Parts: sequence; structure tokens; C-alpha cells
Amino acid sequence: MGGIPYTSGGCGTCRRRKVKCDETKPECLRCTKYGHKCTGYDRKKVFVHGRNGKVVEEPGPRQPNSNLALVKGTKIDRTLNANPLLRSQLFTNFIESYLPPRAYLRDASGHNLLQTIPDLTADSVILEKAGICLAAVYLATQNQDDWLFQYSSKLYGNTLRSLHSKITSGAKLSPDMLYTTVILQMYELINCSPPGFGAWIAHVQGGVAISMQTSIEGEATVAEKLFRRQLKFVTLCDAIGKRQTPYLYNTQLWLDNHTHGKEEPDPVDQFIDLLAKCTATIEQVDRFVIAQPASPGKDFQTGDQLLRACLKLEENLHQTCISMQQKLGLPKLSTQRSFPQGDLRNTLHTEIFAPPLEFASLTCAESHMLYWSAFILLYPLIGELYSIIDGPHNNSPVPIYYDSTNGEPPPSGTTTITTTLSDDVHTAYTALAEHYADEICRSVLYCIQPDMRTLGPQHLLAPLSQSLQFFHVEGLTAKLRWCQDVLTVLAHMGLGIAPFLKEMVWPQYRSAQGRRHADQRLLNN
Repeated sequence: MGGIPYTSGGCGTCRRRKVKCDETKPECLRCTKYGHKCTGYDRKKVFVHGRNGKVVEEPGPRQPNSNLALVKGTKIDRTLNANPLLRSQLFTNFIESYLPPRAYLRDASGHNLLQTIPDLTADSVILEKAGICLAAVYLATQNQDDWLFQYSSKLYGNTLRSLHSKITSGAKLSPDMLYTTVILQMYELINCSPPGFGAWIAHVQGGVAISMQTSIEGEATVAEKLFRRQLKFVTLCDAIGKRQTPYLYNTQLWLDNHTHGKEEPDPVDQFIDLLAKCTATIEQVDRFVIAQPASPGKDFQTGDQLLRACLKLEENLHQTCISMQQKLGLPKLSTQRSFPQGDLRNTLHTEIFAPPLEFASLTCAESHMLYWSAFILLYPLIGELYSIIDGPHNNSPVPIYYDSTNGEPPPSGTTTITTTLSDDVHTAYTALAEHYADEICRSVLYCIQPDMRTLGPQHLLAPLSQSLQFFHVEGLTAKLRWCQDVLTVLAHMGLGIAPFLKEMVWPQYRSAQGRRHADQRLLNN
């Protein structure tokens, strides 16, 4: 038939996502509603192939990276699949754009998980596909390159089909299958598929299933340890939302990940293990509380054992924190004043919390946020157990924490004994949990500063989500909305999963917190 071919009038973001656009200008309502950055209606590509040019600066947290031209004078759309040099350069540009400078990474291995991928892909076609898929989708979203985005989407589908074929073949699964699922989890952090958060969970569960059929012979390499740490962490995130013991807890996955010999594990590994113990304890306490009869005859012995386990875990967390701070340093009050004019991150400056914190490194910040996340979970648990066994006794330990809200924190990770423990133990422990949720929020501006690239914002996703859930169940509306605003900013910084976390509901977590509030009202009456 004759005539002009049909051309969509939708914005660039909706066309890339293959969804219907309402074509509202200057920004479509669909993008605004779901937290996506509307790229407008100009079909001119921004991704530069083979030339240097000035990019018009726009208000926002990130500016296009001038080093993202893959190979000068060469177009990628015809040769990327066949040219190893171009694929290598693509991944190199991704690493340089995603990771902060080495000075901010203080892991004992000296590497980030992403830096180990090129060495692993030499002997694995499927792992190479996954790595290039991840690099392509990140660079495409950062530079609004429709072609590169379509390329990454096709490669993502191809990787899923290859993975499914390997799994269903009945052959023994190799570690590269496990690593592929971890990379696909990261893909979903950047470009969350239409199922939303469920797509990320599906890859987590796939990684768990594959890990049960794979094994590493001999001492694990740095790459193997980092990939297994990541799998432990994501299964832990899933477990926290469900208030249950993590998958594979007490299996070889947890036992073999640490450094062999006399060297102490990295603080991040230690806090992941302590958080896993915390979620396992949560599951036990929930079972105990639900089994409590309506009559006064309660199983005080079981409750007392669980309380002692919680208090021991509290002590272990504090001791691990002190050890970590001796290695990585302590948080201190931030000296950073503001971001450049027009930067979206400036909207996050607030007086709801105490002044922002800064850290000696991103690794230091990550370790502290894991430490604080554990207490958001643990302290309400202790308060509930104290209420069941008729309050704390004179010989019970008093909750402790170091206070960094009014000036410099104490030296050497020392702790300050709180005096908040009163007859209303529920209120006292809830206040302690809120303190640590606030500490995470005070760390946000450090993690999203330009030097942290995208890894800093990625490290915020889990602890900030924990704080958000706590603020929701406690009815702290102003703090809740601020956390949601942060997630909106993270979406603009390359983390497509962030908008899904704004309104996410953790049914088991909220149900348990609601149960505590109901029990407290009964006690007060």
C-alpha cells in the first residue's frame, strides 16, 4: 500500500520500553507516574559513535560520559557481535562509568565483582553474553541510545534461552551458570522488566536452585568468592522481606565463602552472616509468638532462650562493628554542602534527620549500613520478647549504640550506654530501631555523590528499603516520603528497579509490626 509509513509519536522512553505513550508534553504522564526519566520527543540519538561533540548539559544527577564512544571511527551496530575488541571496549566503558575510583573500594580482595567478569568470560559463551548484555543496557540507558537498548534486550532474551537450555539438558551445571544468574540479577536492577520486582526475584531463586547443583573444587578464587557473596546477599534480601531463614543457610554456600586460613573475613561478609542469623532468629520468634495461647500460661523458658539469643546477636554486631571501624574508619559529619545548581540531588537536603554523614570509603559506608539494618530488625524483636516475659529484669543487658547524631562519633568505635530503657520497653526499643534507620538516611548523600558513580546508589537500595518499611509501619510519614524521594532520584541515576521499591509492601514484615502494636495497645489498656 502507498502512503507514509506509520511512525510512533510517543516519547523516547515509552518507545524504548515498548509501551503506549500518552504523548503529554513536555514530559509524558506515564513516565512521570512510574518514575522513569522522560527523554522527550526528539528522535535525535545522544549516543556518540566515532566523533567527539559537546553534549548539552541538563539538570540532573549525572552527565553523559565523554568516554563512552566505543571505538573512534567505528559504528557498533554492524560489528559488535563479531568483534571481540569492540565487546571488550564496551565492557571497559561500562566498568569505568559504573564503579567509583579505586580509593573508595576497600575490600580485601581489591576488586569489585564486576571487575572479575572479563577474566571469567574467556571460557564461557553464556557468561560473556550476560556480561555484554549488562554493559549494553547500562550504557544505553545512561545515554538514551535506542539501538544499543534494543541490542541489549535481544541479547538478554538470548541469554535466558541459552540458560534455560543448559538447565533442562540434564547435564551437570558449571559455576558459570550460577554467575550468569547473578549478572542477570544486576541487569534487573538497571532495567527492571515489566513484571517489576518479580523478575529480579525469579533470577535470585534461579541462582539458588543452580547453586545447589554446582560445587567449587579446591580453594575459591577471588571472583568465585565475590559472586557467591552477592548470591548470599540477594537471598538475604529476599529472606528479610519474608521474615524467614535465608535459602541455603548453613549450607556450603555460606560456609565456604570466607577467606581460608587465619585471616579474618571482610566486614561485609561478617555482617551478611550476622544478618542471616538475625532473619533466622526472626522466624523462630514469630513462630513462638504466634503459638502463644490466649491464656496466661506462657512458655517463658522458650521466650527467655530466644531473648538471650537476640541479646547475644546484639553483642556480636557491636563487636564486629568495632573491629570493622578499626579497619575502615568511623563515620563523621559531612563537609559537602550541595551539588551543582539544578542537580536533582539537591532536593534531598532536609532537616528531618541529623546532619549527613560521610565515610572514609564506600566499603566503609556499605559495612555500616548493613550493621544498622540489622538493628532495625533486631530491636523490635527484643522489645516484643521483653513484653512477653513481663519486661526486663535488673540483670538484663541494657541496649547500647554509639551516638553520631551530635558531632563527631566516639573514638575507636566505643559505645554509649543509652538511658531510654523504661517501663515501656516497646517504645524504648522502637526508638533504638528508629535511630539506626535514621543513620542509613544520613548516609544517602554520601552514597549518591558524583564520585560514587552508580555503585554507591546500588549499595543504598537494600538498607534504604529497610528504613522505608520501618517508617511506614511506625507511621513516620515525613521520613517515609523522603525515602521515596530518594528512590526517585536513584531511578534517574541508572537504577530502574528503584521506582518499584517506593510502594513495595512486605506483607510478613508489616503484619508482624502490626501484631506488636496491637499487643502493646492491649498491655497499655
